[in-house]
Amino acid sequence: MDSLPSESEVAAALLTLLKDSTPPRITPRQAYQRLAEQFELSEIALGLEMASEESAWENRVRYARWDLIKAGQLDGSQRGIWKLVTDEPDDEADDELDINEEATGDDEELQQRSNNLLRRGKVNRPVGYLKARTTTSEGTTYLRDPRVRAWVLQTARGRCELCEKPGPFVLGTGESYLEVHHVVFLSLGGSDTVENAVGVCPNCHRHLHLGTDADDQREALYKKVERLARS
Repeated sequence: MDSLPSESEVAAALLTLLKDSTPPRITPRQAYQRLAEQFELSEIALGLEMASEESAWENRVRYARWDLIKAGQLDGSQRGIWKLVTDEPDDEADDELDINEEATGDDEELQQRSNNLLRRGKVNRPVGYLKARTTTSEGTTYLRDPRVRAWVLQTARGRCELCEKPGPFVLGTGESYLEVHHVVFLSLGGSDTVENAVGVCPNCHRHLHLGTDADDQREALYKKVERLARS
């Protein structure tokens, strides 16, 4: 689907999504992704932007949520958690699980969240970010989706997707250690999606960043890894 659904269609789908969720609440990131999957939105639709360069899809979902809040169906009191109006008490443990799917610019936090997702079981293929998001403090930091990192590592199964050898050592989880590399760097406009990310060993990771033949190695990845899409 190359165009966006109407605000009323998104509101109805969001309400159904929340009613079908246990507990009946989700994070904004989960809402954007699951609704995009439900409407089968194409990369063209997901890439549409407002005049402010804000994602048109995320803007549409947020306005749909606001409509539901005004209608008294959603609780808008908690930042970062979208939930139905209910008399049931919140479960802090569930909120902790939700935060594992939120993007972060902190490397340690990214690893912790993606590892938590892997420990919870199979990670479904995520949409990720077609346009890298940033945050600024002392410099520019790129926000990354823990679900993308978790899915890529889960798919690689401890074997480098470039040299095809196991990672250099075994982690406590029993998997060989790999790192996640964005084939087109986020700083060059690459997307934080599984179509632009691979699991590689540390040696190949440095090779892809610093090698004199890095371009050739990138081309090798496009030939080896079928899910990759040129941006």
